[in-house]
Amino acid sequence: MVLAHLLRICARKLLEKKKEFEAVQALERASAKFLKRMEDLGDDFDVIADAGTVCGQVLEQWPNMFRILNLFLSSRETNPESDEAGEGSTVGQRLVRVPIEELQHGERHTS
Repeated sequence: MVLAHLLRICARKLLEKKKEFEAVQALERASAKFLKRMEDLGDDFDVIADAGTVCGQVLEQWPNMFRILNLFLSSRETNPESDEAGEGSTVGQRLVRVPIEELQHGERHTS
């Protein structure tokens, strides 16, 4: 009788310990999921920060573009007779150089 009582007490304690162990395992799994989510969120914020840097670099160039455009327009305003008389002179000027020959050469080799 005493032995049966001790066995019941031990079985009850064993059951309690199993429940505690399962709760600790569930907490560890939840913590691991939470950590993974936080790391993923950190990675997303890194991407957002990089995008903000690129956006800032692009916005930084706008004053230069407006300055260049202003210089171009002011040079056209100072020489209005050259626009009327020699229209071909301003049409042939390039602001941006595009390597058309290299692009066409690359298309020929891929075709």
